[in-house]
Amino acid sequence: MDPNPYTSPYGSSVLVRGPMIGSPTSELLGPLYAARRWIMILSVSMIVMGGLQCLTIIGIAFGWLPIWLGILLYQASKSLTLAVETGNPDIGRDAMKNLAT
Repeated sequence: MDPNPYTSPYGSSVLVRGPMIGSPTSELLGPLYAARRWIMILSVSMIVMGGLQCLTIIGIAFGWLPIWLGILLYQASKSLTLAVETGNPDIGRDAMKNLAT
């Protein structure tokens, strides 16, 4: 009998997929991870709206900003997903840098 009552009955060789629940990365980035789909939708819509805005002559001067923000949000959502699912705090730091830019 194993002295630790909290060990897995399947042993330590079982790989767990999905978010690393209980890790410091998932605790800090949890709310953003929960909203990652909305961040992705917002990023794609900003890129599309910026592209449509760039179709006009005057819109070119201002259309680059929504495109750039959409790209940054898209990169941040991908980094957030990877950071929480792997539990890597360095990737989470990069995701926050993308949001802070």
